[in-house]
Amino acid sequence: MNVCVTGSLQIVIKKVNIPATVESGDEYVILDCDYDLAGTSPKGLVVKWYLNNYELVYQWIYGILPQASDLIMKYIDLDYKASSDNNTMYRAMKFVRPSIELTGNYTCQISTWQHEVTQTASMIVYSTGQEDEFKLWHTKTNGEDDDGKEVTCQALGLYPKPTLDILVEGHPELQSNKPIITESNDGYFNIVSYLTFEKDDELPDSVFVTCILRIPNVNYTATRKIIHYPQGRPTTAATIVTVSDTTKLLRQMEIQALDNSQADASSGGGNSANHVKNAFLTIFMTTGLMMFGI
Repeated sequence: MNVCVTGSLQIVIKKVNIPATVESGDEYVILDCDYDLAGTSPKGLVVKWYLNNYELVYQWIYGILPQASDLIMKYIDLDYKASSDNNTMYRAMKFVRPSIELTGNYTCQISTWQHEVTQTASMIVYSTGQEDEFKLWHTKTNGEDDDGKEVTCQALGLYPKPTLDILVEGHPELQSNKPIITESNDGYFNIVSYLTFEKDDELPDSVFVTCILRIPNVNYTATRKIIHYPQGRPTTAATIVTVSDTTKLLRQMEIQALDNSQADASSGGGNSANHVKNAFLTIFMTTGLMMFGI
């Protein structure tokens, strides 16, 4: 977190409260810049928020209603008041249903005619995509005499850049190649990975094949699992979904805290993610009978 001060230190930024991560489409997120004029006059008071240190996205001039740039206009609630104090009421930005385009470094600048103080913090708005767009399946490779199998795993609509790995239980030497990642026009990432078995007899009668999806910057992990039967017998294959997502638990705690706080309490979560352990959710979905060897 960077701090820059011009002139005497009379205006004090007590805390810039910005969540490090927030999920795209959440109900709302608040970026708060709590400051104290320390007895100085509010004449000339201006609150500004910059995105990525140079783009002015929000401005409140004391005595005038706040304004926002086109970039954030479709997300921001300009009626939101962080406090009932006339000197600080419009210090914060409340984003409704944020999207990944709000990711970046945010700088809060508080200034009067005599003094100026700034402070910066970053926020990632992440996307885990739709659950039904994260898939793992297997098919027989082409060729009449080819008894090989190919496992495919893909996930769509992710942000920031993810990783994807296919692993075979008990066979660390069998791993997928480097995944293929593409980026859509709206900034989301799609990823796909492949693993080919050349011969069925390389594996025991049955083995779990696992696909692991990660978004490293937000501590998000999800998996899909299928049972591979080398002999091509009709089988019942279970898709097992495991999600370890610190950020979702954190946002639930932040929103609960906001709902229970006073109007002038700080909002948004800050660095509290460091104190929250990973939450694990396991969902079992039976996909029905599948024929692998045909």
